[in-house]
Amino acid sequence: MTKKVYLLGFMGSGKTYWGARLSERLGFPYIDLDAALVDQEGLTVARIFESRGETYFRQVERDLLRRLSAGESFVMSCGGGTPCFFDNMEFMKGQGATIWLDPGLEQLLERIQRKKSKRPLVASLSGDALREYVVSKLEERKPFYSRAAHRVDPDQMNPETFTELLGHA
Repeated sequence: MTKKVYLLGFMGSGKTYWGARLSERLGFPYIDLDAALVDQEGLTVARIFESRGETYFRQVERDLLRRLSAGESFVMSCGGGTPCFFDNMEFMKGQGATIWLDPGLEQLLERIQRKKSKRPLVASLSGDALREYVVSKLEERKPFYSRAAHRVDPDQMNPETFTELLGHA
C-alpha cells in the first residue's frame, strides 16, 4: 500500500474532512499543508497573499511541500492551488498516491457558500458571481488536477473504498 497520500481538489471538495479520516484509518500522520504554512508564517493565507503576494506564498508552499514530503508516511491535504504551480503535481506523483477529490459543481458551491466566511478568496462573492468564480477557477485548475493518479467523487466514497483504492495504488 502507498504510504504517502496527497489529497487534491478545489476548496470545499472535502480534502480536510477526508484527510483526517484517512489518516486515522491508515494510522498515518495527517498534514494540512495550508495549516502548516500558516503555522510557519504566523499569518493567515489571506494575510500572506495580501502582505507578501501570491508569488511569495507559492514559493513557501512549494518548499514546505517538499520538506514535509520527506516523512515516511502521511496523508496530506493540499491547498486548492498547490498542484498548479512549479512542478508540484509531478513531484507529488513521484512521491506517492495523488487523489483528486471531485464532487459535483452544485455540491461544491453549496459547501463553499456554507463556509464562505472562512474562505477569503470568495468571502465577498455570492450568487452568480460565486458560481462564475468557481467555474472559471475549476477550468483553470482541471488540467493539473486531472493528472492525479485517481479521481473520485468524495460523496460516493467511504473510508473502506478509499483504503481499497490506495491498496491498488
